[in-house]
Amino acid sequence: MKFAKIIAVVLFVFCSTALAQTSPKVKRLNPQPKTLLLVGNSFFYFNDSMHRFVGGMVAEGMPELRGQYRATSVTISGSGLNWHDMEGYLKPGSGMAS
Repeated sequence: MKFAKIIAVVLFVFCSTALAQTSPKVKRLNPQPKTLLLVGNSFFYFNDSMHRFVGGMVAEGMPELRGQYRATSVTISGSGLNWHDMEGYLKPGSGMAS
């Protein structure tokens, strides 16, 4: 029984380190993104919309950034993420991409 516990712990340690993520090659984007697109269903929209809460938190936490960033919410009532045309939202001229 003791041996089985030791083996289980060793396997857990090896498996958890194997799943560890490596550091991304790109650390900073240039130019920095200035737009946040929140895509979801009606839960993102009710109670003054999620993009207003995110914008409010940024404005409170980093007032020097006020007005430099924008957030847009795209919602379809009762939908799943697969209902949204994500490629269309991100195409230039769609009104979403900038």
